[in-house]
Amino acid sequence: MIRRVYGFFDQEILKAVMQLNPQISNFNAIEVGKVIKFPPAPVRTDPLPKDGRYLQVLQANSLNEATKLLRTYPNDAPPVFLLPYWTPAEGLRFGLVLKDCCRDQQTAEATLTALPPSLAARARIIGKEADQAVFMVK
Repeated sequence: MIRRVYGFFDQEILKAVMQLNPQISNFNAIEVGKVIKFPPAPVRTDPLPKDGRYLQVLQANSLNEATKLLRTYPNDAPPVFLLPYWTPAEGLRFGLVLKDCCRDQQTAEATLTALPPSLAARARIIGKEADQAVFMVK
């Protein structure tokens, strides 16, 4: 679950999740329906290269809505992770973005056209410059 929420896994994040969830006694056997809290993770580096773009396949207005999308995301679809971000036009949003960012706009456009039609219909390219996006974590 940590890898799906943050896009990566490390022991620091695991420790933080465990500390935030003392009600869970065994993290290897979490009951279905159990509420789990995930802490914010600081960005260690700039998440995108200078001209990089993310390809967002789904978007949510709340973290709760985003986690529901993540849980129901098809296993056979391209891998994604949850990326909170803010733009002046939209405010705070939660995107399911492809795991690997695109190095530039042209690569993002080519990747978008190669997506399955069910994902391509709602997908969009997001980046720092064009959208004035501030990415919260990667």
